[in-house]
Amino acid sequence: IPVRNLSEKQRKNAVIYIAKGEKEEDILGMLDASLFDNGKDGIVLTRTALYYKWNGQPPVDLEKLREVHEAGKNHIRVVYADGRCENLYFSIFFLAAKSLLDVYAEANKAQ
Repeated sequence: IPVRNLSEKQRKNAVIYIAKGEKEEDILGMLDASLFDNGKDGIVLTRTALYYKWNGQPPVDLEKLREVHEAGKNHIRVVYADGRCENLYFSIFFLAAKSLLDVYAEANKAQ
């Protein structure tokens, strides 16, 4: 959902429950998986990171992202510019997350 289509409640809850520490105005979009479309669960895309609420999983640093690989069922392995790697679990959001991360990785390689 593009930010312009998110409700105030979704934006507010997104920075409380998913993209902790971000500002509402930094949200670019969201895949809201909450039962009542209240923004408490899902994926949040900001200018600098991709957040997914899953057992304290770290956000993906989009500015330093260089490579994205499938790493098993619903898992994505990200590689950063400094060589650091992380294996991340995206459950039902696997395809959406991989597509978004691939775009950022390609754009970062071109810079």
